Amino acid sequence: MLNTYKVEIKPTAKQTWLIDSHISGSCLAYNLFLDINKQRYEQDYYYLDADAFNKWFNHEYLEANPDDMWIKNLYAKSVKQAFIDADVVMKRFFNKQSVFPHWRSFKCGQGSYYFVKNNKTSIISCQHHRIELPKLGWVCLKEVGCISTNADYFVIKQGWIKFQAGRYYLTCLVE
Repeated sequence: MLNTYKVEIKPTAKQTWLIDSHISGSCLAYNLFLDINKQRYEQDYYYLDADAFNKWFNHEYLEANPDDMWIKNLYAKSVKQAFIDADVVMKRFFNKQSVFPHWRSFKCGQGSYYFVKNNKTSIISCQHHRIELPKLGWVCLKEVGCISTNADYFVIKQGWIKFQAGRYYLTCLVE
C-alpha cells in the first residue's frame, strides 16, 4: 500500500542554498526542454522525447554551453525528472488535451527537487525527527514523528521538496 506524507522541513543555510540550486536546475531543465521542442515544432523537426533530450542535453548542449556545467553537480535524477515532466505536458499539448505549457518560474514556487530510492538495496533513511536526502544529507523535519520510521515495514520510494510561501515542504511516497 502506498501512502503520501507532506511535512515542512527545517534546512540549514547550506541545505537551503543546495535546495534552491536544485530547484533552479530543475526549472532550467524544464524550460529548456519546452523551448527547444517548441523551436523544433515550429521548424517541422521531429520531437525529442525525454530520453533523447537527456542524451542531447548531456552530450551536446553542455559541451556547447560551459556556463551551464553547474547543473552536472546537481542530483541527476532531479534534472531527468524535469525532462520527464516537460515531456508529459508537451504530449498532452500534441494530443490536444491542454494548451501549450507554461514556463516554470522559481519566484512562483513551481519548481521542485525530486529524489528517488536508487535501487532495492539502498534506502532513504528516516529517523523520528530527520530524513537523509541525496546530495543534502540529514534534513530536520519540523513535525516530529509524522513519517513512520520502521524501515522493515515502511520504505520511502520517492519524494519532492518544494518551496511554497517562504517555507520548504517535503512530500514523500512511502510503501
